[in-house]
Amino acid sequence: MRTFVLVIGLFVFLFGFREAVRGIRLILLAKKSTSWPTTQGVITHSEIQLNGGGDAGYSYLPAIAFTYTVNGCDYTSTAIWVRNEMQFFAGTNFAASFTSRYPVGNNVTVAYDPKNPEMGVLETGLRKLTFVSFGAGLWATLGGTAMLIFWWKVL
Repeated sequence: MRTFVLVIGLFVFLFGFREAVRGIRLILLAKKSTSWPTTQGVITHSEIQLNGGGDAGYSYLPAIAFTYTVNGCDYTSTAIWVRNEMQFFAGTNFAASFTSRYPVGNNVTVAYDPKNPEMGVLETGLRKLTFVSFGAGLWATLGGTAMLIFWWKVL
């Protein structure tokens, strides 16, 4: 039992710490995105995709793709914003709000990371979802710490 608690505690702590650090990096990148240069792009794909099924239920995702050019190089991106992971929270109205804003053929302004131009986004700045990695990582780090304290003091 003692070894099991130690191993699980270390795993949860290290996983949480890694995820919290990743979350901080994403938050900083999303914050920086507000000052990225912009270029014009075109929406090439816009639809609502059905995800999931079974016991987990369904989630409706906006599937948006766009092309843009930076310094003569063509790029394609599917990132609406930095940290484009919304599959856990998306319903039909949420997904439709994006597909109606970004229909195929529309010209759009694309912000891109000057250090990594293939990172192009349609919307800049922080979103609630930007904080998910940091929050989950923080909770896991705290949980792992509690397990290690339990291992150290009680077992």
